[in-house]
Amino acid sequence: FSRWSVDKQDEWQAYQAKFNSAQDAAWNDQKETQASQASASSSGRRSAQEYRKQHEMKVISSFSGSVPQPIQDFEAAGLPEKVLKEIQDAKFSEPTPIQAQCWPIL
Repeated sequence: FSRWSVDKQDEWQAYQAKFNSAQDAAWNDQKETQASQASASSSGRRSAQEYRKQHEMKVISSFSGSVPQPIQDFEAAGLPEKVLKEIQDAKFSEPTPIQAQCWPIL
């Protein structure tokens, strides 16, 4: 091995360690999200799995393996009050499935 190879190997190992710690953090975030989702579902909201099954959605993450929970009502979307009022005036009952799953990412 040349010195360059050793440096690149060290760089690769540092990258792997960073990636693994990010995955661990994502796993912990996912567990916290699942716990909060369980409490939300007990208050009458559907779980993310139920929502996705009902709407025939398959969601895949190519980054950390964790997928954000869908936003199932407009109030949870954190929209400005004027926008929320317009949505209510238009009598939309809930976000479309693509809105529900994509808004948490945006």
